[in-house]
Amino acid sequence: MNEHGQPPYAARALAYSCTMPTLDSVRDLVRPRPAGPGSARGPVRGRAAALAALITAVAVCAGDAVARQFPFGRHARGINDLGAQFVPFHAHLWDLLHGTAHGGLLLNWQSGYGAASLPDLGTYVTSPFALLVAFFPRDRIDLAVYVITVLKMAAAGAAMAAVLPRLTRGAAGPGLPLGAPAGRDLRDAPGAAGPLPGAPWWAAALLGATYALCGWSVVEASYNPMWLDGLIAFPLLCLVGEWARTARRPVLGPLVVALAWVANFYTAYMATLGAALVLVLRLLLERETTGGQRLRAVVRAGWRVALGVALSAPVLLPVYLGTKHAYPGSTAVFSPSPWTDVFARAMPGTYSFLSPAVFIGAGALLLVAALAFDRTVPARVRAGWVGLVVAVAVSLQWRPTSLAWHAFAIPNGSPYRETFVLAGVVVVAAWTGLAHGRPGVRPVLYGTGLTAFGTDAAGIDPSSLGVALAVNTAVIVAAQFLVLRIVERRRRTRVIALVGLVWAFAWLVAGYAGLAHAGQAVATVAFVSTYGLFGLGEALLSPTVAPLVSDLAPGSMVGQYNSAFALVKQLALAVGPAVGAPMAAGLHAPYIATFVLFSLAVTVLALRLGRRLTPAQERPALAVPSRVVAQHLPEQAAAPVPVPERVG
Repeated sequence: MNEHGQPPYAARALAYSCTMPTLDSVRDLVRPRPAGPGSARGPVRGRAAALAALITAVAVCAGDAVARQFPFGRHARGINDLGAQFVPFHAHLWDLLHGTAHGGLLLNWQSGYGAASLPDLGTYVTSPFALLVAFFPRDRIDLAVYVITVLKMAAAGAAMAAVLPRLTRGAAGPGLPLGAPAGRDLRDAPGAAGPLPGAPWWAAALLGATYALCGWSVVEASYNPMWLDGLIAFPLLCLVGEWARTARRPVLGPLVVALAWVANFYTAYMATLGAALVLVLRLLLERETTGGQRLRAVVRAGWRVALGVALSAPVLLPVYLGTKHAYPGSTAVFSPSPWTDVFARAMPGTYSFLSPAVFIGAGALLLVAALAFDRTVPARVRAGWVGLVVAVAVSLQWRPTSLAWHAFAIPNGSPYRETFVLAGVVVVAAWTGLAHGRPGVRPVLYGTGLTAFGTDAAGIDPSSLGVALAVNTAVIVAAQFLVLRIVERRRRTRVIALVGLVWAFAWLVAGYAGLAHAGQAVATVAFVSTYGLFGLGEALLSPTVAPLVSDLAPGSMVGQYNSAFALVKQLALAVGPAVGAPMAAGLHAPYIATFVLFSLAVTVLALRLGRRLTPAQERPALAVPSRVVAQHLPEQAAAPVPVPERVG
């Protein structure tokens, strides 16, 4: 409690988090459905945006009501920058709009002996939302600022929900054509029908609200409401990048950029960098795109941004000149926060002025963690998006990249003002995974408990997690070329039993990494090896279990058997993270022992199952073709075809 009677920011963050979309809501609502024609267009995107805005606004207001925060309780909001800068500047804007100000747009006679108005106005109140202050009484400016803050957060959620489906069009196919004529409606292009069956519109709404309610928004930007314009700008600038990628909207794109930079140039600069990273990654993941097409797309995006920034010059130039007069000021030195504090800030209800507010909904974090192990997603897509998330997270902690994020000037105050870009990249990566279908149980399990065990028990440096994920992906990609030929002529139950042994050994290696205290270098090597062994097991198991289930089913009940198999996976998806993650964080030895025993149980049950299978079910390549996996048969020597004799 401070001198104004305000509860700590941690209480507000915890109150907000109680009303946020969680893993349960994402898992229960996301159901695969056929994507009909135009399923991502107009009304559907509108519903997603409206639902995201509603969830965000209700969560913010409910959180403040629970915390007894103004305007729902006795605790004041007008402290620090909010009370000393934003409310007074909005009051001055009210005076300007109603013609009662002492001065005008050029000069402000209320500050000392007079001061230039344009730099201050361009910094604080050029957002379109700021104009809403005119509709409130002069003595309720604090209420006007609160309403504007809630509306900005809701708009950010709506923008992200509306943009997400556009960022995964063609994700399962060749992708949208680059460089097509601007007048062509690419929504009808092959692979551009909208979100894939695994990503319905309400999932976009939930992820949009998750983005709007990230820790940076709730804890830091809520008392610096001008920064919230950057939260809105990031998805919109990603959309501008998508337009540039597909050669569309050459006029609207620069206008959106100009609006973002006028609203708040500081966070718009950060959002532009983040959107550029998303665009570059999407271009690199396009299989059928040539280097020349990628270069032309980047050039189109560059001139759109340049033109938009030029259009915002009437606001940017006075701000720049005013900023030059403010220097030199006090010098700040960037000191990265300990990684333990960074990971702690991923939890709701935490607050620290000198560490990044990286909290984002558990559903989004779990989807990104599972994406790294989800074999239904192409390996290059997994590696690209997970790598981008890791790279952005690491860039928060490295001084050169921190300088780049903050326009090469370490700020006085919060040193992690770009954290909202990380939240946006996490949400886009989560949506990319959902666009390929819901993740199975193994990706979810691997993406939760094991990483917690590695960082907590084994003391693995967080940067090594990216190496482990890369090794896992590389093993899966390399094994795919060998596994099918090896598996198709082996007994299925023997392959499953082998997977159990491989995973048991992997868990023992992980246990050695965390419990043997052999040094960080040895633990890191062991932990990375664990991820490689899991990748090998995944590659062996995937072409074995699902075909076996189908071949065990009677001809008229294949659908029921596959549905039961899917139900078992979904039950494990619900129970596994809830049990595994807490064990990994606290009960290290029981955690390893449990998974070793389960892996050995897989081996024992597979061998027992083998005694009950027929030769056709056990080794379909030597009997009858499988219902699922097409078998490669050697070509027979072609017999000579007799040539009919010509008559006459």
